[in-house]
Amino acid sequence: MDMQRGAKGILSMGWVAVLGLLVTPAAAQTTWHVPGDVPTIQEALALASDGDLIEVQPGTYPEALDTLGKTITLRGLAGAELTVVDAIGQGAEVLAIAGGSPLIEGFTLTGGEGGVRAETGTPTLRDCIIRDNSLTTGSGGGVHGESGSLVTLQDCTLRGNTTSSYGGGAAKEVLLTDCLVEDNQAAIGGGLSSVLGATGCVIRGNWATVNGGGVAGALDKISNCVIQGNTASDKGGGMFSSEIVPASGMLPPVADVALLQNQAITGGGLYYELAQPAVLVGAALTRVVIADNLADSANDGAYIDVGGFFGSGDVSVESCTFGSDRLYVLAGALKVSNSIVWGLTGALQWVGFGTGLQVSYSDVKGGAAGPGNMNADPLFADALAGDYSLGPGSPCINKGDPSAPHDPDGTVVDMGALTYDPWTDLGSALAGTHGEPVLAGTGSLNSFTPGSFVLTGALENVAATLVIGLSQLDAPFKGGVMVPSLDVLLPGLPTDAQGALTLPFLWPAGLPSGVSIVLQFWLPDPAGPKGFAASNGLQGTTP
Repeated sequence: MDMQRGAKGILSMGWVAVLGLLVTPAAAQTTWHVPGDVPTIQEALALASDGDLIEVQPGTYPEALDTLGKTITLRGLAGAELTVVDAIGQGAEVLAIAGGSPLIEGFTLTGGEGGVRAETGTPTLRDCIIRDNSLTTGSGGGVHGESGSLVTLQDCTLRGNTTSSYGGGAAKEVLLTDCLVEDNQAAIGGGLSSVLGATGCVIRGNWATVNGGGVAGALDKISNCVIQGNTASDKGGGMFSSEIVPASGMLPPVADVALLQNQAITGGGLYYELAQPAVLVGAALTRVVIADNLADSANDGAYIDVGGFFGSGDVSVESCTFGSDRLYVLAGALKVSNSIVWGLTGALQWVGFGTGLQVSYSDVKGGAAGPGNMNADPLFADALAGDYSLGPGSPCINKGDPSAPHDPDGTVVDMGALTYDPWTDLGSALAGTHGEPVLAGTGSLNSFTPGSFVLTGALENVAATLVIGLSQLDAPFKGGVMVPSLDVLLPGLPTDAQGALTLPFLWPAGLPSGVSIVLQFWLPDPAGPKGFAASNGLQGTTP
């Protein structure tokens, strides 16, 4: 057995040696400088090989670009505001991609007959501005990804792009993260149309000459986005979709978005329907804020049709907030739970044959029959400014269905789309060896509930001081800002070998709602401006 193992080892080593002779060493990366090495970006793209870097000095470059299927990095050294590729008069899109996985960052792409078009490949655009491109035919005035591609946009701005078809800002095989999509125009989907996904984006001020001012199609792919101030000439000022009958029996859900101040003739915030009559098809809204939208009919907030007047499917509205907006539903039943419908009496409108309107554990203006319902001012944090989170003392805190999954802090679910968060980051950290230390709080701040103050990113193995105040001081101190008033000092708290510190607590009983404390860690750090570093200020407020 030992001889067999030895023989196998020798054979393996032999194959490794043979394979080593067949492997060509990777070519070293070449950096091309524009205009230092070559005068234009396109000439650099033609000369570059896979893996090369092209660095572009600030300026305006009157050209249209084609990456020629290469996997390269194309970087504007001074950022998008100062590095502009202007394709006006070129008769083409600003950036064409057919194959490869190029990374493009720090450019403004403007003046093209279309902004970015990917036929194939997986390009990534980061920190770019794609503006003022006009497409006479086809979808995606700013960005279009065809079926053989995947275009990823990170921290990009899509502004002032137009098309006569779908998706003024972007359409089809496009994935957006933390992007701004504003002032774009199309027939359908002024901002976005049928994109693969949009997360953490602001979609505002876009216009559709027909339907879907902000977003059209693939509504379930939009999450954690604010869709505000968009307009459609017909349906769906904020979002629009007209779906065929899905095999699942449910329309794709709309979840985790805020629809604010949008406008259309029908469905100011949202218009969602089946493209043909059907039965046993449902739809769901989950954690959606719909507020201050406008329509010419009595469905300024949302219009949902899951099969016409005779449809027998259900529409479920779970943990949503309606602020001065109405919901109009054609379905077998409209089921509302853990939600807030405030500002208008009679805002829930159901039409159809079935079990009708069912409301539970919700705060409804004018009241509603059903278990756990209330009719009380929800005390939004600042509705006039569009902040529909719950303020301290809200009667909706911990008053949702007790059998539903609890909120992240372990308490009974709150009513509405935005759960009460007792912690507010006040900023004003002072960087040290590892950058800015971060202070976060955990716990609900309900009477006799556990929680903790958690410090990370600090210098290792030093004694920190926690400053606790009953108000904000915001005074200059040690090259930074002392955020809390100096009411309580807890010195000698050691950070560990990872520069972290966790201080558990049991919140006291008997404190009224709205009582706040302000906290900040200070600690010695030779990299600080005066030998100290500090965390951000943190405010905790009782619910």
